[in-house]
Amino acid sequence: MIEDDNVTFDLNEHTYEITNSFVAAALGTVSGRSGNLTVTDGAVRLPSEADLEIASIRGASGVLTVGAGGGVVGAPDVLVGLNGNGTLKINSGGGMIANEIKIGVNLGSTGAATVTRDGSSLFPELLIIGELGSGTLNINNGADVESPDGWIGHGSGSTGTANVDGNGSTWAVSELRVGGGDFGPFSAGLGMLNISGGAEVRSSLAFIGFSAGSTGQVNVASIIPGASSLWTIDRALKIAYDDVHGIGDTGKSGTLLIQAGGTVRVAGPASLGPNGLLRLEGGTFSASEIGFRSSDEITDQFSWTAGTLKVETYHGPLTVPNGGVLVPVRSLNGTTIKGGGYNQQAPGATLAMEIAGPFQFTDYGVLQTDGAAALGGILQLNLTAGFVPTSLNSFDILRANGGLTGQFANVANGQRLFTSDGLGSFIVNYGPGSPFNASHVVLPQFPPAPPGDFDHDGAVDGADFLFWQRGLGATGAAATRANGDADGDGDVDGADLTVWRGGFAASATVGTSVPEPNDCLALVAALLGLGGRTVATKRGTSSRPRNWPN
Repeated sequence: MIEDDNVTFDLNEHTYEITNSFVAAALGTVSGRSGNLTVTDGAVRLPSEADLEIASIRGASGVLTVGAGGGVVGAPDVLVGLNGNGTLKINSGGGMIANEIKIGVNLGSTGAATVTRDGSSLFPELLIIGELGSGTLNINNGADVESPDGWIGHGSGSTGTANVDGNGSTWAVSELRVGGGDFGPFSAGLGMLNISGGAEVRSSLAFIGFSAGSTGQVNVASIIPGASSLWTIDRALKIAYDDVHGIGDTGKSGTLLIQAGGTVRVAGPASLGPNGLLRLEGGTFSASEIGFRSSDEITDQFSWTAGTLKVETYHGPLTVPNGGVLVPVRSLNGTTIKGGGYNQQAPGATLAMEIAGPFQFTDYGVLQTDGAAALGGILQLNLTAGFVPTSLNSFDILRANGGLTGQFANVANGQRLFTSDGLGSFIVNYGPGSPFNASHVVLPQFPPAPPGDFDHDGAVDGADFLFWQRGLGATGAAATRANGDADGDGDVDGADLTVWRGGFAASATVGTSVPEPNDCLALVAALLGLGGRTVATKRGTSSRPRNWPN
């Protein structure tokens, strides 16, 4: 028992075993005082039938720190903030294995646990954050927490918050409940989970707003470039939803908010009760199915303002917003909209097709809707998995059983549309005048683009040279095929000009009327005022940069 002291166990790689069978250790047992224990370079073993109490008494505080090479093992119940203000710190490769860990246990208590740095770990069988008090769990800087069961904001009056932050930080929790517990009518807790900075949470089954009167929210985002925060759910996600129709739905609420840099993948269905809300404001959300308790509430329950949606079955009408991207999935029925239509009339709405082979549903996704499809916005064609179609391939990518109206902003019926990599183009057929079903969008006739064809008109000529000229010097995302990056190496330079010259020569061989290359070289040198060496040409001399090909 440590009432008001700072004690360090530096165990020199030994194990210290506590045999008290009721309370193995208590830190902070006197109001107004603090008891602190640090364990390093060895293990403290606790009996399975005893509790480890941190801040046992109201008004007391206690801190347990497990540092470098340290461990607390056995199977105790670890009560962080039993009645007072308790703190658990696991850092620098320290670890703890326990039966149950409760953070913020009784009414009026406060508990906080922080697991930080690569190699630090916490492995309880049950983890409760805010049982009846206020509890916080922080997992950051590459730390690892694993628990078969996790509750955030368990009982009435409780507040629980879990923050998983930083690349490499993980929480693997088989069944996760955010907001609410198993105290029957006394389970109206408030829970929040934040996944940020490239961290990952892995669940089998997840609830947001679990019990009557509870409130849960999960936020997934990342502001760090290249670091995507991820929540994967193997079975199902339920947001303020009860499996028994309507029973238990009322009085609880749940929100899932996905913003830029966040990804949520649900292998099974995502179900929303009347007070469930899915907010997609960036990042990506994918699920096998998105269902709602009542179709009258869909507009209020799915708020999509930006980001990417991938779903096999969506119940109700679906509208793609400005900044939104719908990616039909490869599955038995593709992406199917049941009980409603498809609206893509916003100018910045995108339908992005991924084509990985010639076979419908297995190699490329199809969008199917029970109702009508109102087109607008952007059609994007992405070849994936190294697939290159032939002129014999045809792709039926959208089927509107209720009819099709409108047109894509970037391609009319019968026009060609290039793939995003510029490898080639398809004729896009849909609506009145289509040689196929007018309610379908069909892509036939794929000819690969000639090397150096930057304007996607099927010929390599002086117009393509002007595209290259305007893009000269571009790098990174700005170095697209349309800007003159013929070789796909991420910049627009003299090597791309060489590709254009080769394509130009091939076009000239078959009789295409285009300016001579050296005329174009002289023109761009004059326009850009580029210094370089003088070289002989058929028509005199031309000044060009030294790194241009001869």
